[in-house]
Amino acid sequence: MSPQHPADPARAPTVDDIHAQHARIVAHLKANGCTSCADLAAACDVPSVTRRVCDLIAAGWPIARMRGRVRTKRGAWRRATFYELTGAHAQGDLFGNPDR
Repeated sequence: MSPQHPADPARAPTVDDIHAQHARIVAHLKANGCTSCADLAAACDVPSVTRRVCDLIAAGWPIARMRGRVRTKRGAWRRATFYELTGAHAQGDLFGNPDR
């Protein structure tokens, strides 16, 4: 089979789709609060945290973005972006769970 063919198992969609990545990010922010982009990427195993957080914000999640500084392993300071979930999703859950 050609890699372009839709029936090619190597090209089949994986379980780790965008929605699963969104769910991991939201769960991590709920459990841990303000988290740096790098820590969120490592903890949630999401290759493009910035893109996924932008998706969540566009979908109505109240996520605040802040700029700050973190220490490197060598002790120097570098700029970092931090994300924090500031409340529940505005729409809530279709099944009545306000935390969604």
